[in-house]
Amino acid sequence: MPLVNQARLFLHTPAAWVPAAAAAALFAAAWLTPKWRVLYAVGVAAEIVFVLWFFHGGAFPWGQGDWRQAWTYLVAWREALQQHTLPFYVRAAAQGTERYFANLETLSSPDALLLGVISVDAFLPLHLMLVFAIGSWGAVEAGRALDLRGWWWAAFVTLFALNGHILAHLSVGHLAWVSYYLLPWIFFGAVRLWQGRPAPAVWGATLGGMILLGGWHVFVSSLLFVALASVERRQFAALARTAAFAAGLAAFRILPGIATFATGTNQFIGGFPSAGAMLAALVSDPAPSRLLEPWEFDTYIGYAGLAILCAGAARLALPTFGLIALSYGDVYGRTLFRLPGFVSERVTSRMLILPVLWLTLVGCTRLDRWLPAREHPSRLRTAGAIAFAVVLVVQLALRAATWRPAPIAGPDLPAMVLKQMPIEPVYAWTLGVGALLSAATAAALVVRR
Repeated sequence: MPLVNQARLFLHTPAAWVPAAAAAALFAAAWLTPKWRVLYAVGVAAEIVFVLWFFHGGAFPWGQGDWRQAWTYLVAWREALQQHTLPFYVRAAAQGTERYFANLETLSSPDALLLGVISVDAFLPLHLMLVFAIGSWGAVEAGRALDLRGWWWAAFVTLFALNGHILAHLSVGHLAWVSYYLLPWIFFGAVRLWQGRPAPAVWGATLGGMILLGGWHVFVSSLLFVALASVERRQFAALARTAAFAAGLAAFRILPGIATFATGTNQFIGGFPSAGAMLAALVSDPAPSRLLEPWEFDTYIGYAGLAILCAGAARLALPTFGLIALSYGDVYGRTLFRLPGFVSERVTSRMLILPVLWLTLVGCTRLDRWLPAREHPSRLRTAGAIAFAVVLVVQLALRAATWRPAPIAGPDLPAMVLKQMPIEPVYAWTLGVGALLSAATAAALVVRR
Protein backbone atom coordinates (compact mmCIF):
# COMPACT_ATOMS: atom_id res chain seq x y z
CA MET A 1 0.00 0.00 0.00
CA PRO A 2 1.53 3.38 -0.96
CA LEU A 3 2.62 5.55 1.96
CA VAL A 4 0.08 8.27 1.12
CA ASN A 5 -2.77 5.76 1.26
CA GLN A 6 -1.47 4.44 4.56
CA ALA A 7 -1.38 7.96 5.96
CA ARG A 8 -5.02 8.45 4.94
CA LEU A 9 -5.98 5.09 6.40
CA PHE A 10 -4.25 5.99 9.66
CA LEU A 11 -6.20 9.23 9.92
CA HIS A 12 -9.44 7.29 9.46
CA THR A 13 -8.49 4.47 11.86
CA PRO A 14 -8.90 5.75 15.44
CA ALA A 15 -8.01 2.29 16.74
CA ALA A 16 -4.45 2.86 15.53
CA TRP A 17 -4.00 6.14 17.37
CA VAL A 18 -3.37 4.64 20.82
CA PRO A 19 -0.35 2.46 19.87
CA ALA A 20 0.92 5.34 17.72
CA ALA A 21 0.66 7.72 20.67
CA ALA A 22 2.46 5.24 22.94
CA ALA A 23 5.32 4.89 20.44
CA ALA A 24 5.41 8.65 19.87
CA ALA A 25 5.82 9.18 23.62
CA LEU A 26 8.90 6.96 23.56
CA PHE A 27 10.42 8.93 20.67
CA ALA A 28 9.59 12.18 22.45
CA ALA A 29 11.38 10.99 25.56
CA ALA A 30 14.37 9.98 23.43
CA TRP A 31 14.43 13.49 21.95
CA LEU A 32 14.27 15.21 25.35
CA THR A 33 16.72 13.16 27.41
CA PRO A 34 19.61 10.73 26.94
CA LYS A 35 19.06 9.12 30.35
CA TRP A 36 18.55 5.37 30.03
CA ARG A 37 16.43 5.07 33.17
CA VAL A 38 13.96 7.60 31.81
CA LEU A 39 13.84 5.90 28.41
CA TYR A 40 13.34 2.52 30.07
CA ALA A 41 10.51 3.84 32.26
CA VAL A 42 8.76 5.50 29.32
CA GLY A 43 9.18 2.35 27.20
CA VAL A 44 7.59 0.17 29.88
CA ALA A 45 4.80 2.70 30.42
CA ALA A 46 4.14 2.76 26.67
CA GLU A 47 3.90 -1.04 26.66
CA ILE A 48 1.44 -0.93 29.56
CA VAL A 49 -0.77 1.44 27.58
CA PHE A 50 -0.45 -0.78 24.52
CA VAL A 51 -1.31 -4.01 26.36
CA LEU A 52 -4.38 -2.48 28.01
CA TRP A 53 -5.51 -1.07 24.65
CA PHE A 54 -4.75 -4.21 22.63
CA PHE A 55 -6.72 -6.47 25.00
CA HIS A 56 -9.52 -3.98 25.72
CA GLY A 57 -8.52 -3.46 29.34
CA GLY A 58 -8.44 -7.20 30.08
CA ALA A 59 -11.40 -8.45 28.03
CA PHE A 60 -9.72 -11.53 26.57
CA PRO A 61 -11.50 -13.79 24.03
CA TRP A 62 -10.91 -16.87 26.18
CA GLY A 63 -13.29 -19.12 24.32
CA GLN A 64 -11.76 -18.55 20.88
CA GLY A 65 -9.13 -20.81 19.29
CA ASP A 66 -5.93 -21.21 21.30
CA TRP A 67 -7.20 -18.78 23.93
CA ARG A 68 -9.12 -21.70 25.40
CA GLN A 69 -5.87 -23.60 25.95
CA ALA A 70 -4.27 -20.53 27.53
CA TRP A 71 -7.25 -20.31 29.87
CA THR A 72 -6.72 -23.93 30.92
CA TYR A 73 -3.04 -23.34 31.69
CA LEU A 74 -3.77 -20.30 33.86
CA VAL A 75 -6.87 -21.62 35.62
CA ALA A 76 -4.93 -24.79 36.47
CA TRP A 77 -2.58 -22.67 38.56
CA ARG A 78 -5.41 -20.71 40.17
CA GLU A 79 -7.36 -23.84 41.03
CA ALA A 80 -4.28 -25.65 42.40
CA LEU A 81 -3.11 -22.73 44.54
CA GLN A 82 -6.55 -22.37 46.05
CA GLN A 83 -6.24 -26.04 47.03
CA HIS A 84 -2.71 -25.46 48.41
CA THR A 85 -1.09 -27.72 45.86
CA LEU A 86 0.48 -27.57 42.39
CA PRO A 87 -1.15 -28.24 39.00
CA PHE A 88 0.26 -31.71 38.38
CA TYR A 89 -2.44 -32.90 35.95
CA VAL A 90 -5.14 -31.29 33.79
CA ARG A 91 -8.31 -32.99 32.59
CA ALA A 92 -8.01 -32.02 28.95
CA ALA A 93 -4.79 -33.39 27.47
CA ALA A 94 -2.69 -30.69 25.78
CA GLN A 95 0.26 -31.39 23.48
CA GLY A 96 -0.35 -35.10 24.00
CA THR A 97 -0.22 -35.29 27.81
CA GLU A 98 -2.24 -34.58 30.94
CA ARG A 99 0.98 -33.94 32.91
CA TYR A 100 1.10 -30.19 33.35
CA PHE A 101 4.84 -29.84 33.97
CA ALA A 102 5.75 -32.23 31.14
CA ASN A 103 4.04 -29.97 28.61
CA LEU A 104 6.74 -27.41 27.75
CA GLU A 105 4.15 -24.87 26.60
CA THR A 106 2.67 -24.42 30.08
CA LEU A 107 3.51 -21.60 32.45
CA SER A 108 5.75 -22.22 35.48
CA SER A 109 7.43 -18.86 36.11
CA PRO A 110 7.39 -17.52 39.71
CA ASP A 111 4.76 -14.89 38.98
CA ALA A 112 2.23 -17.71 38.40
CA LEU A 113 1.87 -17.76 42.20
CA LEU A 114 -0.07 -14.50 41.87
CA LEU A 115 -2.93 -16.54 40.44
CA GLY A 116 -3.66 -17.67 43.97
CA VAL A 117 -4.83 -14.16 44.85
CA ILE A 118 -5.86 -12.46 41.60
CA SER A 119 -8.09 -13.43 38.70
CA VAL A 120 -6.90 -14.78 35.37
CA ASP A 121 -8.11 -11.60 33.64
CA ALA A 122 -6.04 -9.47 36.02
CA PHE A 123 -3.00 -11.76 35.89
CA LEU A 124 -2.37 -11.91 32.15
CA PRO A 125 -1.83 -8.17 31.54
CA LEU A 126 0.40 -8.05 34.61
CA HIS A 127 2.33 -11.08 33.35
CA LEU A 128 2.83 -9.49 29.93
CA MET A 129 4.00 -6.21 31.42
CA LEU A 130 6.38 -7.87 33.87
CA VAL A 131 8.11 -9.99 31.23
CA PHE A 132 8.29 -7.01 28.87
CA ALA A 133 9.88 -4.94 31.63
CA ILE A 134 12.53 -7.64 32.13
CA GLY A 135 13.15 -7.92 28.39
CA SER A 136 13.26 -4.19 27.73
CA TRP A 137 16.00 -3.81 30.33
CA GLY A 138 17.91 -6.25 28.14
CA ALA A 139 17.31 -3.83 25.28
CA VAL A 140 18.79 -1.06 27.44
CA GLU A 141 21.89 -3.17 28.14
CA ALA A 142 22.23 -4.02 24.46
CA GLY A 143 21.89 -0.32 23.58
CA ARG A 144 24.57 0.61 26.08
CA ALA A 145 26.91 -2.09 24.80
CA LEU A 146 26.45 -0.80 21.24
CA ASP A 147 26.72 2.85 22.29
CA LEU A 148 23.28 3.33 20.73
CA ARG A 149 21.67 6.67 21.48
CA GLY A 150 18.08 7.22 22.47
CA TRP A 151 16.30 8.01 19.20
CA TRP A 152 17.35 4.89 17.35
CA TRP A 153 17.04 2.81 20.49
CA ALA A 154 13.41 3.94 20.57
CA ALA A 155 13.10 2.83 16.94
CA PHE A 156 14.35 -0.65 17.82
CA VAL A 157 12.05 -0.98 20.84
CA THR A 158 9.08 0.15 18.74
CA LEU A 159 9.90 -2.50 16.14
CA PHE A 160 10.40 -5.07 18.86
CA ALA A 161 7.05 -4.35 20.54
CA LEU A 162 4.83 -3.72 17.50
CA ASN A 163 6.03 -6.00 14.70
CA GLY A 164 3.55 -8.33 13.05
CA HIS A 165 5.07 -11.50 14.54
CA ILE A 166 4.39 -10.76 18.20
CA LEU A 167 1.10 -8.97 17.48
CA ALA A 168 -0.22 -11.96 15.55
CA HIS A 169 0.76 -14.60 18.10
CA LEU A 170 -0.59 -12.65 21.05
CA SER A 171 -3.79 -11.93 19.12
CA VAL A 172 -4.61 -15.62 18.65
CA GLY A 173 -3.86 -16.60 22.25
CA HIS A 174 -0.35 -18.04 22.05
CA LEU A 175 0.50 -17.55 25.72
CA ALA A 176 3.91 -19.16 25.17
CA TRP A 177 4.94 -16.15 23.06
CA VAL A 178 5.22 -13.99 26.15
CA SER A 179 8.74 -15.50 26.28
CA TYR A 180 9.47 -13.55 23.08
CA TYR A 181 9.89 -10.47 25.26
CA LEU A 182 13.15 -11.93 26.65
CA LEU A 183 14.84 -11.82 23.21
CA PRO A 184 16.74 -8.56 23.92
CA TRP A 185 18.85 -10.50 26.42
CA ILE A 186 19.76 -12.94 23.64
CA PHE A 187 20.86 -9.95 21.54
CA PHE A 188 22.77 -8.44 24.46
CA GLY A 189 24.67 -11.72 24.76
CA ALA A 190 25.31 -11.65 21.01
CA VAL A 191 26.75 -8.12 21.28
CA ARG A 192 29.00 -9.23 24.13
CA LEU A 193 30.09 -12.24 22.10
CA TRP A 194 30.94 -10.05 19.12
CA GLN A 195 32.98 -7.81 21.42
CA GLY A 196 34.94 -10.79 22.70
CA ARG A 197 33.25 -10.84 26.11
CA PRO A 198 30.81 -13.78 26.06
CA ALA A 199 28.09 -13.83 28.72
CA PRO A 200 27.03 -17.50 29.10
CA ALA A 201 25.24 -16.82 32.38
CA VAL A 202 23.04 -14.20 30.69
CA TRP A 203 22.26 -16.50 27.80
CA GLY A 204 21.66 -19.48 30.08
CA ALA A 205 19.32 -17.56 32.37
CA THR A 206 17.41 -16.19 29.37
CA LEU A 207 17.00 -19.58 27.69
CA GLY A 208 15.99 -21.20 30.97
CA GLY A 209 13.53 -18.38 31.61
CA MET A 210 11.93 -18.95 28.23
CA ILE A 211 11.19 -22.55 29.20
CA LEU A 212 9.75 -21.48 32.57
CA LEU A 213 7.42 -19.16 30.64
CA GLY A 214 6.28 -22.06 28.46
CA GLY A 215 8.04 -20.66 25.40
CA TRP A 216 9.55 -23.83 23.98
CA HIS A 217 9.25 -22.68 20.36
CA VAL A 218 10.90 -19.32 21.10
CA PHE A 219 13.51 -21.21 23.11
CA VAL A 220 14.45 -23.50 20.21
CA SER A 221 14.88 -20.58 17.81
CA SER A 222 16.93 -18.69 20.40
CA LEU A 223 19.06 -21.74 21.14
CA LEU A 224 19.87 -22.08 17.45
CA PHE A 225 20.81 -18.39 17.28
CA VAL A 226 23.07 -18.76 20.33
CA ALA A 227 24.67 -21.98 19.05
CA LEU A 228 25.36 -20.61 15.56
CA ALA A 229 26.74 -17.35 16.95
CA SER A 230 29.05 -19.27 19.30
CA VAL A 231 30.25 -21.49 16.47
CA GLU A 232 30.98 -18.48 14.25
CA ARG A 233 33.03 -16.84 17.01
CA ARG A 234 34.54 -20.20 18.08
CA GLN A 235 33.31 -19.75 21.63
CA PHE A 236 32.60 -23.43 22.30
CA ALA A 237 33.30 -23.24 26.03
CA ALA A 238 30.84 -20.36 26.38
CA LEU A 239 28.25 -22.38 24.45
CA ALA A 240 28.74 -25.36 26.77
CA ARG A 241 28.33 -23.18 29.88
CA THR A 242 25.23 -21.57 28.35
CA ALA A 243 23.69 -24.99 27.73
CA ALA A 244 24.53 -26.13 31.26
CA PHE A 245 22.98 -23.04 32.86
CA ALA A 246 19.83 -23.27 30.70
CA ALA A 247 19.34 -27.02 31.23
CA GLY A 248 19.94 -26.72 34.95
CA LEU A 249 17.60 -23.78 35.46
CA ALA A 250 14.77 -25.46 33.54
CA ALA A 251 15.51 -29.03 34.71
CA PHE A 252 12.19 -29.36 36.55
CA ARG A 253 10.47 -28.85 33.19
CA ILE A 254 12.89 -30.64 30.89
CA LEU A 255 13.21 -33.91 32.85
CA PRO A 256 9.42 -34.55 33.08
CA GLY A 257 9.20 -33.67 29.38
CA ILE A 258 11.86 -36.22 28.46
CA ALA A 259 10.25 -38.86 30.67
CA THR A 260 6.90 -38.26 28.97
CA PHE A 261 7.80 -37.76 25.33
CA ALA A 262 11.31 -39.32 25.04
CA THR A 263 12.73 -38.19 21.67
CA GLY A 264 9.25 -37.35 20.37
CA THR A 265 7.54 -37.74 17.01
CA ASN A 266 5.87 -35.13 14.85
CA GLN A 267 4.88 -34.22 11.30
CA PHE A 268 6.76 -31.35 9.67
CA ILE A 269 4.66 -28.70 7.93
CA GLY A 270 7.16 -26.18 6.59
CA GLY A 271 8.34 -22.60 6.45
CA PHE A 272 8.04 -19.79 3.92
CA PRO A 273 7.24 -21.25 0.48
CA SER A 274 9.38 -18.71 -1.40
CA ALA A 275 11.68 -15.73 -1.01
CA GLY A 276 8.83 -13.56 -2.28
CA ALA A 277 6.56 -14.81 0.49
CA MET A 278 9.29 -14.02 3.01
CA LEU A 279 9.62 -10.46 1.71
CA ALA A 280 5.83 -10.04 1.65
CA ALA A 281 5.68 -11.05 5.31
CA LEU A 282 7.95 -8.11 6.14
CA VAL A 283 6.16 -5.30 4.29
CA SER A 284 2.63 -6.42 3.42
CA ASP A 285 0.01 -9.02 4.23
CA PRO A 286 1.33 -12.60 4.43
CA ALA A 287 0.86 -14.72 1.30
CA PRO A 288 -2.08 -17.18 1.61
CA SER A 289 -1.26 -20.80 2.39
CA ARG A 290 -3.26 -24.00 2.35
CA LEU A 291 -1.39 -25.45 5.34
CA LEU A 292 -0.71 -22.50 7.64
CA GLU A 293 -2.67 -19.62 9.10
CA PRO A 294 -1.60 -15.99 8.44
CA TRP A 295 -0.18 -15.55 11.94
CA GLU A 296 2.48 -18.16 11.18
CA PHE A 297 3.91 -15.93 8.44
CA ASP A 298 3.37 -12.38 9.64
CA THR A 299 6.72 -10.71 10.39
CA TYR A 300 5.61 -7.21 9.44
CA ILE A 301 8.09 -4.37 10.06
CA GLY A 302 6.97 -2.01 7.27
CA TYR A 303 9.05 -0.07 4.78
CA ALA A 304 10.90 1.93 7.43
CA GLY A 305 11.66 -1.24 9.32
CA LEU A 306 12.93 -2.88 6.15
CA ALA A 307 15.23 0.07 5.50
CA ILE A 308 16.63 -0.27 9.03
CA LEU A 309 17.06 -4.01 8.52
CA CYS A 310 18.99 -3.48 5.28
CA ALA A 311 21.28 -1.02 7.06
CA GLY A 312 22.09 -3.80 9.52
CA ALA A 313 23.85 -5.99 6.94
CA ALA A 314 25.44 -9.10 8.43
CA ARG A 315 27.19 -8.91 11.77
CA LEU A 316 27.23 -12.48 13.11
CA ALA A 317 26.39 -13.82 9.66
CA LEU A 318 26.07 -17.49 10.58
CA PRO A 319 23.12 -17.17 13.01
CA THR A 320 21.54 -14.48 10.83
CA PHE A 321 21.55 -16.34 7.54
CA GLY A 322 21.32 -19.73 9.22
CA LEU A 323 17.94 -18.94 10.76
CA ILE A 324 16.75 -17.27 7.57
CA ALA A 325 17.60 -20.48 5.71
CA LEU A 326 15.90 -22.67 8.33
CA SER A 327 12.71 -20.59 8.07
CA TYR A 328 12.54 -21.30 4.33
CA GLY A 329 10.63 -24.24 2.82
CA ASP A 330 11.59 -27.66 4.20
CA VAL A 331 15.27 -26.86 4.96
CA TYR A 332 14.64 -27.48 8.65
CA GLY A 333 12.54 -30.55 7.89
CA ARG A 334 15.42 -32.16 6.00
CA THR A 335 18.00 -31.35 8.68
CA LEU A 336 17.38 -30.50 12.33
CA PHE A 337 13.83 -31.85 12.43
CA ARG A 338 15.29 -35.33 12.52
CA LEU A 339 17.10 -34.66 15.82
CA PRO A 340 15.64 -35.34 19.30
CA GLY A 341 14.00 -32.26 20.79
CA PHE A 342 14.07 -30.32 17.54
CA VAL A 343 11.21 -32.46 16.25
CA SER A 344 8.87 -30.09 18.09
CA GLU A 345 9.25 -27.40 15.42
CA ARG A 346 6.70 -28.20 12.74
CA VAL A 347 6.40 -24.59 11.54
CA THR A 348 9.69 -22.79 10.93
CA SER A 349 8.47 -19.51 9.43
CA ARG A 350 8.38 -18.36 13.07
CA MET A 351 12.18 -18.43 13.20
CA LEU A 352 12.56 -15.48 10.85
CA ILE A 353 11.82 -12.95 13.59
CA LEU A 354 15.17 -13.51 15.35
CA PRO A 355 17.43 -12.53 12.45
CA VAL A 356 15.00 -9.73 11.54
CA LEU A 357 15.24 -8.21 15.02
CA TRP A 358 19.00 -8.73 15.21
CA LEU A 359 19.49 -6.96 11.88
CA THR A 360 17.23 -4.09 12.93
CA LEU A 361 19.22 -3.67 16.15
CA VAL A 362 22.48 -3.50 14.18
CA GLY A 363 20.78 -1.30 11.58
CA CYS A 364 19.64 1.17 14.25
CA THR A 365 23.21 1.33 15.51
CA ARG A 366 24.50 2.22 12.04
CA LEU A 367 21.74 4.73 11.35
CA ASP A 368 22.55 6.34 14.68
CA ARG A 369 25.94 7.17 13.17
CA TRP A 370 24.54 8.32 9.83
CA LEU A 371 21.34 10.08 10.89
CA PRO A 372 21.75 11.28 14.49
CA ALA A 373 18.49 12.82 15.60
CA ARG A 374 19.79 15.51 17.92
CA GLU A 375 23.44 15.22 18.92
CA HIS A 376 24.65 16.84 15.66
CA PRO A 377 21.96 19.41 14.79
CA SER A 378 21.81 19.14 11.03
CA ARG A 379 18.39 19.92 9.58
CA LEU A 380 18.71 17.27 6.91
CA ARG A 381 19.79 14.56 9.32
CA THR A 382 17.14 15.50 11.86
CA ALA A 383 14.43 15.51 9.17
CA GLY A 384 15.57 12.08 7.98
CA ALA A 385 15.44 10.62 11.48
CA ILE A 386 11.98 12.09 12.15
CA ALA A 387 10.66 10.86 8.78
CA PHE A 388 11.86 7.36 9.60
CA ALA A 389 10.08 7.50 12.96
CA VAL A 390 6.79 8.78 11.52
CA VAL A 391 6.60 6.12 8.80
CA LEU A 392 7.64 3.41 11.25
CA VAL A 393 5.05 4.35 13.88
CA VAL A 394 2.18 4.79 11.41
CA GLN A 395 2.76 1.47 9.66
CA LEU A 396 3.22 -0.54 12.87
CA ALA A 397 0.22 1.12 14.53
CA LEU A 398 -1.98 0.13 11.58
CA ARG A 399 -0.76 -3.46 11.83
CA ALA A 400 -1.53 -3.44 15.57
CA ALA A 401 -5.07 -2.28 14.86
CA THR A 402 -5.44 -5.09 12.32
CA TRP A 403 -4.43 -7.81 14.80
CA ARG A 404 -6.30 -6.40 17.81
CA PRO A 405 -8.59 -9.24 18.93
CA ALA A 406 -12.29 -8.66 19.44
CA PRO A 407 -13.41 -9.03 23.09
CA ILE A 408 -15.72 -11.96 22.36
CA ALA A 409 -16.47 -14.26 25.27
CA GLY A 410 -17.13 -17.29 23.08
CA PRO A 411 -18.42 -20.65 24.32
CA ASP A 412 -18.61 -21.56 28.01
CA LEU A 413 -15.26 -22.29 29.64
CA PRO A 414 -14.64 -25.20 32.02
CA ALA A 415 -14.91 -24.20 35.67
CA MET A 416 -12.64 -27.06 36.81
CA VAL A 417 -9.55 -28.02 34.83
CA LEU A 418 -7.39 -30.02 37.27
CA LYS A 419 -7.43 -33.79 37.25
CA GLN A 420 -7.18 -35.37 40.67
CA MET A 421 -5.06 -38.52 40.63
CA PRO A 422 -1.99 -39.95 42.39
CA ILE A 423 1.27 -38.64 40.97
CA GLU A 424 2.96 -41.29 38.86
CA PRO A 425 6.37 -42.34 40.27
CA VAL A 426 8.39 -41.45 37.15
CA TYR A 427 6.69 -38.07 36.93
CA ALA A 428 7.24 -37.41 40.64
CA TRP A 429 10.92 -38.40 40.54
CA THR A 430 11.79 -36.36 37.46
CA LEU A 431 9.90 -33.36 38.83
CA GLY A 432 11.58 -33.62 42.24
CA VAL A 433 15.12 -34.17 40.95
CA GLY A 434 14.60 -31.46 38.34
CA ALA A 435 13.42 -29.02 41.02
CA LEU A 436 16.59 -29.63 43.04
CA LEU A 437 18.76 -29.07 39.96
CA SER A 438 16.85 -25.92 39.06
CA ALA A 439 17.21 -24.52 42.58
CA ALA A 440 20.95 -25.28 42.62
CA THR A 441 21.44 -23.65 39.21
CA ALA A 442 19.46 -20.57 40.21
CA ALA A 443 21.62 -20.25 43.32
CA ALA A 444 24.77 -20.61 41.23
CA LEU A 445 23.60 -17.89 38.84
CA VAL A 446 22.89 -15.53 41.74
CA VAL A 447 26.30 -16.18 43.29
CA ARG A 448 28.00 -15.77 39.91
CA ARG A 449 26.36 -12.40 39.46
